[in-house]
Amino acid sequence: MRLKLSAVVSSILLGLVLLGLQSGVSFAQVGVIHGTVVDEQGNPIEDVLIRIEGMEVSRKYKVETNKDGEYLHAGVSLQGTYRVIAEKEGYRTAYVEGVPAGFDRNEERGKVDFTLTKGEGPTPDFDMTDEQRQKLEEEQKKAAERAKKMEAVRES
Repeated sequence: MRLKLSAVVSSILLGLVLLGLQSGVSFAQVGVIHGTVVDEQGNPIEDVLIRIEGMEVSRKYKVETNKDGEYLHAGVSLQGTYRVIAEKEGYRTAYVEGVPAGFDRNEERGKVDFTLTKGEGPTPDFDMTDEQRQKLEEEQKKAAERAKKMEAVRES
C-alpha cells in the first residue's frame, strides 16, 4: 500500500513539474510592443489607435493610448516582426515596419514612439484598396505623360 501511494504521489509531482515546464515554454513565446504617442509640441495624445500587424505571418492586434499617450500590448508573439501603425482622426497616420517584440516594457526592443503631425496625409500603401491603387497608378501615368510633354516643349 505504501509503495502504491508513493508511486501515485510521484506521478502527480512529475505531472505538475511537466505542466509547469510546458506553461513556462509557452509563456516565453509571448512578448510586448509598447511606446508613447505625442504631438509636435511633445504633448501626449489620448485614444490613438495602435494597430500591430505581423509582417511575415498574419497576426493583427489593436490597442489605444491612455491619457498619458502610452500604449502597451502584452501578448504578441516573439516570433517575426511587426508593422506598428498610429492612427487618429485629424492627424497624419504614422507607422514603423520591422519591429521585433520585446520581452518586457522596460527594454528598448519592442518600443515604438510616435510624434503625430496635424492634418490629413495620403493613405499608406498597405492600407489602400484595389480602387485606390488603380487611381494612383492612373495619376502617376498622367503625371509621367505631362512631364514628357514638358520636356519636349523645353527641347524645342
